[in-house]
Amino acid sequence: MMHLIVVPPAAPSARRPGHVRLLGAISISSSSINPLAGETATLNVSLARPARLDVQVVDRDGFVVRTLGPTNGVAGDNLVLWDGRGDSGAIVPDEAWSFRVVAGGGTDESFPAVNQAAMMAISPLAFSRATATIRYKLPVPSRVHVQAGTISVGPGASPSEGPVLKTIADREPRGSGFVAEHWNGFDASGSIYIPDLPGFAVAIAATPLPENSVITFGNAKRPFLDYAAHRIGQSLFPQRRPSAHHTGLDVFHDVAPNMTLSPLRAVERQVRGTVWSVSDPLLRFRLRVNGPTATAFQHQPGKIFLFIDAHLVATIDAKAGTEPFDVRLPDNDEHRIAVNWRSDYGPVAVAVARVQLASASKVRSEQVP
Repeated sequence: MMHLIVVPPAAPSARRPGHVRLLGAISISSSSINPLAGETATLNVSLARPARLDVQVVDRDGFVVRTLGPTNGVAGDNLVLWDGRGDSGAIVPDEAWSFRVVAGGGTDESFPAVNQAAMMAISPLAFSRATATIRYKLPVPSRVHVQAGTISVGPGASPSEGPVLKTIADREPRGSGFVAEHWNGFDASGSIYIPDLPGFAVAIAATPLPENSVITFGNAKRPFLDYAAHRIGQSLFPQRRPSAHHTGLDVFHDVAPNMTLSPLRAVERQVRGTVWSVSDPLLRFRLRVNGPTATAFQHQPGKIFLFIDAHLVATIDAKAGTEPFDVRLPDNDEHRIAVNWRSDYGPVAVAVARVQLASASKVRSEQVP
């Protein structure tokens, strides 16, 4: 269940026969800035001859957040400064932002973000048990997906089998070079230390950001999803349909919601985290997804995978996601119930619970009057 899918790159845009480029080289002074600290990024745009120059800063979904210009561009280098603010003057949320450059009133255009890059698998370089830090290296600035879980380790087992127990980074932008992904080592429920489990594994997938993107950081006051919920206007991207893993998706369809697993007829106890005590080996539970991406996620086609410990015990159509589920516990021991609700488009919602099958009398004695 930890497999990665490679996305084919979009075909480059065609140009008119005989078209002479007005735009030359375009580069950015910094691939990441902290606007709160007064940092800025400067776009260097080369023109073959003097021409009007229009620059738009766009978000990950193609919505314009800032218009820079127009300016009277000169032949050669032209410097366009962006201070990490939108047209309203407010500092933008932490995210990756790219540029659309138009020269000569539409004579020539550079808009790298309209082409969707190929997703690639990244191998972890190291994991520190002392700090629960995952280290890896990105060849270019990318949007990353980092998940931790377990794989089967028995003879003849497929290395792709096993549940995702924690999403550490969910389609978040990262700069190129060595990256340290900080994580406390615990699963989605906060009660299981995943590196102690047999078959501990990490999967990293990365999608290169558009050329000359700028990653902003330091704004903890407004999440990107909150900003996106209040956007106005239309995306500059052509209409896209999901065609492969994490392609053609806006942020509301690309990021998994939070999910909780609630056992029914169970008693909650605190023993090194939350443990649910049940008296019936036929465990019934309900899933709930919440957060700003939950509605879009629930409308995506997909499947729900149920695991007891590291073993897949059931696969259910995602349309039944709001209905109660039954799963039979194998014995009286403590078990790890993991649910991966996987959209066919790529997002994966994760929920985990520790369940202890106990005698009915013990469960009743623990109930709060």
